[in-house]
Amino acid sequence: MTVKESECHSMAVSWRNGQIYSLIAGIQKNFWGQVISFEEVLQLLKNELKDLQKKAKLEVEQADRKDKKRIQAKYDEMIAAKNDEIIVAKEAVWLYEKFGEGEYKDILGLCKVASLTEIEEKGWSLYSRCLCRSSSG
Repeated sequence: MTVKESECHSMAVSWRNGQIYSLIAGIQKNFWGQVISFEEVLQLLKNELKDLQKKAKLEVEQADRKDKKRIQAKYDEMIAAKNDEIIVAKEAVWLYEKFGEGEYKDILGLCKVASLTEIEEKGWSLYSRCLCRSSSG
């Protein structure tokens, strides 16, 4: 099964190098209608990358001398796009590990629930104390 056979019910979007890359995320169903996890999607993408690299090597080796550069360039572009999908999938796995089913929770160094009073007491700064200390102490 490949990610292309997956049916997308929601999308995770990541901003990378000035372009938006979309990756199937959230609730996903494979060809047989089974729900698959972010980890499984990541593994599928990694397998697709390996297959793509093998196919590229084989096609370039078998190509005529005049076609080698064109074929290599085509595969380089597809491999780069697959690597971008893998980056987004890794981010989705990380986010899901932290927030699970979308339940917000405090995560040290990342996010914290704060009341307006707490924010006002810190001079309306959203940075934690450890980030705002001056070098003099």
